[in-house]
Amino acid sequence: MKSLLGYCVETAVFLLMWSVVLAGAAGCDKAQGGNTADENIVPATSSIGCSDASVWRAKRLQSGKIAIVTSDELQLWEASNPKAPTVRMRLPDPGAVGKVSPISDVLAAWEDYPNERKRVVKIFELATGNTRHVFPLRKPWEVEAIASSYRGNLLVWVEQQHPMRGNTFRMRVADARSGKIIADVVAPLVYPRTQTITALTIAPDEQTVAFGSWDGGAAVGVVDVKNKKVLWHKKQEPLGGTWKIAYCPDSKSFFTTDDCGQLTRYETSTGKVLSTFVVKLPALTPWGEQARESLLAVDVSPDGKYVAAGTDYTRQVIIWEIASGKRVKTLKVSKYPVGVLFFSEDGKGIWAAGTCDKKLRLFKFK
Repeated sequence: MKSLLGYCVETAVFLLMWSVVLAGAAGCDKAQGGNTADENIVPATSSIGCSDASVWRAKRLQSGKIAIVTSDELQLWEASNPKAPTVRMRLPDPGAVGKVSPISDVLAAWEDYPNERKRVVKIFELATGNTRHVFPLRKPWEVEAIASSYRGNLLVWVEQQHPMRGNTFRMRVADARSGKIIADVVAPLVYPRTQTITALTIAPDEQTVAFGSWDGGAAVGVVDVKNKKVLWHKKQEPLGGTWKIAYCPDSKSFFTTDDCGQLTRYETSTGKVLSTFVVKLPALTPWGEQARESLLAVDVSPDGKYVAAGTDYTRQVIIWEIASGKRVKTLKVSKYPVGVLFFSEDGKGIWAAGTCDKKLRLFKFK
């Protein structure tokens, strides 16, 4: 039997080896005067962004414009003319950046706090900042995730109780233009009192909403918007949790990413696992198993042929051919974990940003 000292020595050696493999993985490089160049990063063909703050979220709108949410503002850009944003709006609450959703090149939404006792979801005009629609939340419910459809017709958000989150969640879907609630679904959590739903995506055909969680329990599910019900909601295997979700263009399946290095494709109607892609690291865990990456972002190409994921430790974008499962390209795109990515409109490039990058960059892969 090994002594306590022996276990401590083994653990120290493992941590030292792991730190070498994953050196610099966490946090932004704030050292002044340091060399920030990385000769392994592939050159970008274009870049957009004008804030001193990091890119937190971004999406390609149906109009062709690109919406960027930083830690302190929302910007709209013409992808073909990246000289200056067409819209630049300060966020009222920088701490709630995860609860902001660009809807179109005209509208956006976020959770607002008119006073300490009242929380609302507000749809407003980007050009003027004027409020279009307000949706009050029941106390003590809070918005945990918010998203809009690619077409810009729908806005969806998830409300959960605080403190202790309760045993149920509430998902509301609204017509972004008229402000009419078209679906209001209350359903039980897979992990009562602990599960927090933080991933949310509307299908391209706007008929379903895929959702997932990692905090308090790894689970994934789908809501049928038309019939106003949960189609399925189940525990996720492995228990890495759902970070991000991306539908295929036909809306019949979608991909999820997790922190166990697995990209999983689910059938929308049934929850059946159709395929998985696993990313491993050149290191072993203390239990002698192959270490896995954390996948922080995902998107599917407009033609439905490719899926791309952004990695944490290796700072890469990995692209697979969906039909064959073959990895077709690996791009080193940042010094930081890749938390934002989406395919360009022509499907030949990837817009991506690391967690501390102040610009969104376009990288061609074919």
